[in-house]
Amino acid sequence: MEKKWIGDYVDLDIINKGMFNLIASGTGTGKTKFILTGFRQRIANVKSSEILYLVSRSLVVEQQTKEDEKDVTKYNPRDKKYVKYWNGEIDSIEEIEKAGIQVMTYDKLIYIIKDMNNPKFKTLNNLKVIIFDECHTLFTDLFIKDIEILKVWIRDTLYTNEKYIIGMTATPSILYYNRLKWGVMIQKLNKEVLINHKAKQLYCTDFKTIPYLIATQLRGKTLIMCYSISDCKKLKEDLPNSFILTSKANKSNTIQMNIVRKNIKNLGKLPDTFIDNDGIEKELDVLITTSTLREGINLEKESGVRNIICCFSDELTITQFAGRCRYDIDALIVADTHINSFSFDSNKYLVKCKDSFKDFLKNSENTSWFDSIAHIVKHDVVNTIKFALSTNEARFIDFINRKWLVPKGITDKDMIKYKIYKKEDKDEIVKMVVKCKILKLYYSQITFNKVVDLMQNTLGYTITTGRSMFDKEQHTYKLIIDFMDKNLSKDRENEVI
Repeated sequence: MEKKWIGDYVDLDIINKGMFNLIASGTGTGKTKFILTGFRQRIANVKSSEILYLVSRSLVVEQQTKEDEKDVTKYNPRDKKYVKYWNGEIDSIEEIEKAGIQVMTYDKLIYIIKDMNNPKFKTLNNLKVIIFDECHTLFTDLFIKDIEILKVWIRDTLYTNEKYIIGMTATPSILYYNRLKWGVMIQKLNKEVLINHKAKQLYCTDFKTIPYLIATQLRGKTLIMCYSISDCKKLKEDLPNSFILTSKANKSNTIQMNIVRKNIKNLGKLPDTFIDNDGIEKELDVLITTSTLREGINLEKESGVRNIICCFSDELTITQFAGRCRYDIDALIVADTHINSFSFDSNKYLVKCKDSFKDFLKNSENTSWFDSIAHIVKHDVVNTIKFALSTNEARFIDFINRKWLVPKGITDKDMIKYKIYKKEDKDEIVKMVVKCKILKLYYSQITFNKVVDLMQNTLGYTITTGRSMFDKEQHTYKLIIDFMDKNLSKDRENEVI
């Protein structure tokens, strides 16, 4: 697909000081470059010092200001001269002009609006352009203290017709969804959302099936975003070579997380290995995270991340999270997830999207949910793969993977505990098959060999047979060394949940 650049599509002739001007564009389309170069050249009588650039994450501030040749500087809240200049309390000085565009997070602007006013001057009067990167943050990141104050300030500023206010996002729908309540006129500066990178295959599933899909259907590294840290921990238990990354502010943050985060930030890829909770160095195949990575990072193709799994079903989160990869990914997986700790009462947008996703899972004719993300998927709705394990299958697979699936990189010395040769171990596996009701036979007909056939031919396990000495006796053993279903039938692949 030929790369498109947003600067070729934005119509600045229609920019309006009384409207929230929207640039709808995904990652890798040159939004930031356009704002910092082409935009200033096309807007007359605006100096760099009169432009404020807002971003949603502190990590983004570091990215946007790390290149010396850019005419941008990280805002320092301890240096009061910039706010005094913006308020009109002091005249422009050479130091301010040389610093160029100031970049800050949303909460810094909220603090200025609340606490850095002067009754003799008009707050931020000298600013002529204010740019809100990832402007959906105004309606999604309600955890930002006093975010409502910022929305009111934007609305009141637009009423004055004195400044250009611009928002950039790949998911404009949430702004339109809230525009009447917000009381703000919105206009797009480009007609359609510009997307350079897409997913080759869309899977729709549920939370309990994620480990199975990773083991049997997905190749390469995988990035997962969960609703909560507790969900992250559930997946880690079922996914070998997986690592959890939370935000720096979370009490769960560790030194090892900082190392992984730094690697992503500086190199655009996951580190090859990590030190697990047991102190053992392991390959990093799956990174499980919260919404901390929804924005603020960019992964390059060399990262090896080929799959994105999102446990949110709304267009905004899916598009933003998939957009972390600046290249076409192999698979985008959306997993319906039960939510305990999240209150939907305060977010009707998420309720609407979750209900729409459930309708799509049940009935392929209800395509409104697919239509909302069709712009980031390469195929049409018919080729969506809907698949979920039954509860019984999931229970059995979870049991085998926890106790008998050989971990990657294990030593020969530790391999012995995964060799199935004892009668009591075989009987335990048979009893679990009976308990989970996944072999349609009478109890007396279910043998260990039939269970092995089921695991190899239906569930996707690779099982080897060997002979070895145990307790001074020769025994035949089974070893479950891999989990990859190459024989999944087409009917089952497209099974509706």
